[in-house]
Amino acid sequence: MSFFKCSSDSCSASSAGGKKGEWNILEKLSQIIEKQNPVLVGKGLGELKSEYVNPYGQNPFRVDLEKISSFHQLLMEIRKYAETQTSLSENTIKRDIRRIKLMANKNQPFPIDFLNPSNPQFNYHMSWYRENKYDDKTGRNFYGLKERREAFYLYLESVGIPKNYFPYRLPKQPQNNTVDFPNPDKAVEITRSSFYNDKELDWYWQFAHLYNFIVGPRAPSEIIVMQISDIDFDNCTIKFRQPKLNNKIRKIELPEAFIKGKTRKSLKNFIDYHRSKFVNQYSDDYLFISPWSGKPYGPDGLAKRLASTGKQVMSDFHCYMGRHFCATGKLISYYLEKHPDPLKATKHFMGHESIKNTEKYTELSEFYFKKYPFNWFKRILKDSSSIRWSNRGKCDIKPKQEQKANVSIENPSREESNLGRGYWLFIEVILIETTAETLGFGFLFIFLKPSGVLF
Repeated sequence: MSFFKCSSDSCSASSAGGKKGEWNILEKLSQIIEKQNPVLVGKGLGELKSEYVNPYGQNPFRVDLEKISSFHQLLMEIRKYAETQTSLSENTIKRDIRRIKLMANKNQPFPIDFLNPSNPQFNYHMSWYRENKYDDKTGRNFYGLKERREAFYLYLESVGIPKNYFPYRLPKQPQNNTVDFPNPDKAVEITRSSFYNDKELDWYWQFAHLYNFIVGPRAPSEIIVMQISDIDFDNCTIKFRQPKLNNKIRKIELPEAFIKGKTRKSLKNFIDYHRSKFVNQYSDDYLFISPWSGKPYGPDGLAKRLASTGKQVMSDFHCYMGRHFCATGKLISYYLEKHPDPLKATKHFMGHESIKNTEKYTELSEFYFKKYPFNWFKRILKDSSSIRWSNRGKCDIKPKQEQKANVSIENPSREESNLGRGYWLFIEVILIETTAETLGFGFLFIFLKPSGVLF
C-alpha cells in the first residue's frame, strides 16, 4: 500500500496522539478529500465562521466557543443545546456525546480538536476510521462511521456552522438480508455456560442472556432502561420503555416460570438472590447493574458484555440476536398454540412499528420449524440438569431417578441410598429365629443402622 505523509499543521505528530502520530493516510483518500471540498481544505473554524453569514441572524442558543475554556465545558454546552434546541432522544444525545469524546481522544491517530477543528482533521479522522475499522465486504462498523459523522454534525450545529462546510460521504452499506441467531440448542448452551469461572458472575450473565432470548428487547437500549418497578409479579407482565419510539410504553405478558418461578432462573430469583449482592448507592431501581461497580449499565458496556460472553459459545454472537431468536420463536409458539393470527400477535409482542418488520421472520420460522418443532421458550426455561436433549427437544435419556434400573433393591450401597441431606439411613431387617424355650416366643427384631453403626 502507498501512503502519503500528512503535511497539514492540524495533522502534525503532536496532535495525532503521541507515538502513533506518524500514521499516514492512503494517497487515494487524500484525493477524495480534496475532491469533496477543494476550497475549504486547510481552513480552520475561525476562517469558516468569518466566511459564513447567517441570513437569519445569530442564534442566541448556540454555543460560543470564545467563552469555552475546557473540553468538558464544551460537552456540557453541546448537551444543553441538544436537549433544548433539537428533537433528539436522550439516548441519542448520550450516544453523540460519547462519540465526540472518542473522536477527541488523543491516544488514537488523527484526533479532532473540537475547540478549534479544521476540515482536514475531520476528514483524516473519518478516513482513518474507515480504512482500519470498516469492512467494505460485510459492512461491519458502518454504523460506527455513520454515528461519528452525526455526532460531529451535532457539534457543528451547536456552534452555528452548517454541516455542508464539513462534507463527508458515507460508503454504500452492503445489503445483508440474512438474519443469524443461535438455535434453541445453542441458546440453552449459552444460558448454561461458565463465562468467568465464578458461580455468581456466571449465574448473572446466564440470566442476562435468558432475559434477552425470552423477552426479545431492542438490545441494549431497552435493557438498560428496564427497572424493577416495571415488573408486575402478580399478573406476570412487564412494561417496556422504548427509546427508539420516544420512550413509548408497551406491555407484554411472560411465562409465570420466568417471572416468579422458585426453582428456575426467574426474575424474582435474580432480583432477590443475585442482583442484591451487587447493589450499592449507585444502583437505583435499574434491573441490570454492573456486578463490579453496582452502577447501571450504559448501552456500550452492556452490549460488549453480552457479546463477549455469547461469543464463547457462538463466535459471531451479538446482543441483538436475542431479539431475532425471540421473534422467530414467538411465531412458532403461536402457530403451535393454534393462535388465529400468529403474525399480528408476534408484532404486538415485539413492538414492531410495521407488520413488514414481522413478516421477515416468517420464512425463518418455517425453516427452523422443520428442525425445532416445539416451544422454544419452554425449552430454554426447562431445567436440563438431569436431562440431555436432542435436536428436536426430545429426551435422549431418562431422568436421574429412573436411570438406576440395575441397582439391587435388596442391598443398596451408601451412595445409592443417599437422601441428599448430608446423611444416610437405611433399615436393616434381621430375622432371629429362636426357640420358645429360650425367649418364650418367636420375635422379629428390627435394628436402625445410621452411618453404618449398629445399635
